[in-house]
Parts: sequence; C-alpha cells; structure tokens
Amino acid sequence: MAESGTLLSRVTSRRISGGQFWIGVDTGFNHLVRPSKYGAYHHFVNATSCAPGSLRQSFDPSRVNDEVVVAGNLCESGDVFTRTETGDVITRKIDRTAPGDLLAFCDAGAYGFSMASLYNARLLPPEVMVDGGDVRLIRERQTYEDLVKGMR
Repeated sequence: MAESGTLLSRVTSRRISGGQFWIGVDTGFNHLVRPSKYGAYHHFVNATSCAPGSLRQSFDPSRVNDEVVVAGNLCESGDVFTRTETGDVITRKIDRTAPGDLLAFCDAGAYGFSMASLYNARLLPPEVMVDGGDVRLIRERQTYEDLVKGMR
C-alpha cells in the first residue's frame, strides 16, 4: 500500500530566499503530513513533462533544477516537504518545474489520505483510482458546504 498512491499538486511559485531556490505548491502538510511529522522521503516528479504512465521514471540529470526546497501553502515553517529524517529542511534535486506544472509526490499511498486533515480549514482533495487504463473517482473533492455541515 505504501507505494500505491500519488499526490498531485500544482506548482504555484518559484523564488530564491536565503540563497536557496524554493518551489511553492498548492498543497500542504494537511494533505501529506509524513515529511513534516517525521521526515519521510517522497520522490517528486514533474508530472506535466512525463509521458503518460511514467511517474516512476528514472532520474534524468538533464532535466534537473538547481537543488530546491519544496514548500506547501499553509504559510507555516513546518510546511516543507524536503526534510531529513530528523526534520531539518534541505534542498533536493527534482525535475525542472515552472508555475502551473503538476508536481507528483510519489509513494503517498497508505498514509497520504488517511492522515490528511482539515487543518486551517483547507478542504480535502478528491481521490482517483487508476487501474491500468481504468480511471474512476472514488472520493469527491470536499466542498465548503461539506466543511461546515452540522455547524451552528
């Protein structure tokens, strides 16, 4: 199960801060807490530039950015996906990306969605099952109405 899931996120920004390149994405530790919580490693692939079905492609040095830090959209110091096992923020070599590209967080499977939260009132993403050429929506994207249902 651990290798079964991929979290897709949109690259929202690229910047230099503190002498490091940063890639901002439209997801955060509320959708994939493992790197922030205990320094889990997830391979990143630019899904926009991949051939269909090749997210687990081998690393291609000709398409590599300078090393980057990948940061989430929750505006907190803990919302960084590139960490060591002890939690230190580090840079990682990833495929060249630009704002608008889809960045795939590989191996998000067993603990990705099950550990996701509504932290900071951020909605949960949809879940899509891909089985060979068969693609089906198995959980709809959460709406604001879902978030406040039952509140008074």
